[in-house]
Amino acid sequence: MTSNQDLSAVAPEATRPLTHFRLPSFDARTREAARRGIFIWLRQSTSTQVLNAPHSAEYQRQFGQAVANSFDLPTSMVQEYNGLGETGRRPRERHEFHRMLRDLAAGKAGVLVFADGHRATRNGEDGELLIRIGREHGVLFVCSGLALNPDVANDVIVLRMLFATAEFTAASSIDFNEFSRLTSARALRHLVQLPSPLVWGDPSDPRLRDEMARAGAPDLLPALDGANRLQVRSGGVRLIPVPFPNFDVLTSIQLRFRWLWETESTRAVFDRIVSGADGWPYPGMTPRRRGAIWTPEMAVVWQRAVHENVSRWFTRPALYGIYRTYHEYFLTSQHKKERQGRLKGLHHHRKIARLSAPLPSATTLLHLV
Repeated sequence: MTSNQDLSAVAPEATRPLTHFRLPSFDARTREAARRGIFIWLRQSTSTQVLNAPHSAEYQRQFGQAVANSFDLPTSMVQEYNGLGETGRRPRERHEFHRMLRDLAAGKAGVLVFADGHRATRNGEDGELLIRIGREHGVLFVCSGLALNPDVANDVIVLRMLFATAEFTAASSIDFNEFSRLTSARALRHLVQLPSPLVWGDPSDPRLRDEMARAGAPDLLPALDGANRLQVRSGGVRLIPVPFPNFDVLTSIQLRFRWLWETESTRAVFDRIVSGADGWPYPGMTPRRRGAIWTPEMAVVWQRAVHENVSRWFTRPALYGIYRTYHEYFLTSQHKKERQGRLKGLHHHRKIARLSAPLPSATTLLHLV
């Protein structure tokens, strides 16, 4: 493991200037490996993080470019792999990560750069795979201000510590954040994260009522206000989950539910989204809102559809006007799914709804179908 050279004081990722980095002193072997090319790995766990925290990806990108600039390579020898929206916890769902590993095994680069250990992986299986490929194909790693050689025993120990610590800190953060959410949820102050394109809206806001009418659903807001059991207060205003008031968005929600009832398969729903069946507004794309509470300035963007996100969308308790904690929801859905095998489409989603709470009459959005 090579020694470090401080180029600037290092602050937490979210606050330090993006142009200041702590880079290692690269030895001759690292410089030789860099002549074969450099891969820069970027990752954020969810599409929500990609939308709401673009500074994180920008920091990772600039860190990678700072490392690449240390070797004076032409831009054609520096390649970026975009794992934005790709979880680091489940190996089989990391398609971009495994594409990068295949390219490393093919000898297309000699140095892999990732800003921190948790950006590379949050599970031991991928960590060991990364170390093995690096050792077998002479790939060196630049991570967290270190230049690491997977062919050196001490460096392997450091890599494993980085990957193990990433998993531990992630679990600790989840527990702490969940405790904070529960504290505010008991006081009806917690804005539960809603499945996009649902937003928190004031049912008495005349501007929201007008937008719903323009979207072709003038009676939707009063119906939701009467059916919704999930509500919070923010700044003295009562808020409930409502769909973003836009004709294309309402059409997309209607079609999702209708297709699920018809096919009992989230894969079939995803396939219809990709093909643009039945007038789906933008083939191959799903809507995402920017922000949590509706205002007239709020916008919706359409982005590439991902099957995992389409499937998870139906299992979100908030979609049905109810709320359960992260842990209870996780234990009643994900763990059952892993232990018992894949539950078939509609049966799975009905089961989640029953476990969460009795559904309101005319479930929050189902009367759109």
